[in-house]
Amino acid sequence: MEGLSLSIIFTGLGYKDKLSDPDEEFDYPPDKKMIVKLQMPEHGYYTTAKGIILAGLTILKETDKLPGTGGVYTNNAAFLKTSMLKRCQKHLFQFSVLKTVEKK
Repeated sequence: MEGLSLSIIFTGLGYKDKLSDPDEEFDYPPDKKMIVKLQMPEHGYYTTAKGIILAGLTILKETDKLPGTGGVYTNNAAFLKTSMLKRCQKHLFQFSVLKTVEKK
């Protein structure tokens, strides 16, 4: 498996501005588009194992930043306020913004 790698390109639509209240909704269509590239060493065992280790380290070192006192959370909800993304970018994968388009 040495020498294998994986690249994925994502396209996302969103908004230039942030709402002050998370319960509010925008009253106009998305005005920002981003194209982002995700690169990682490979897509199988190595990446999965390393990701689990990084998640475990984050849980142990940043328990105070995790949500609630239990239950089932998606990755994004569980690690939103932690340094998990920075850990992954340092040790596992890279994000590159290829293009950003904002409507006027």
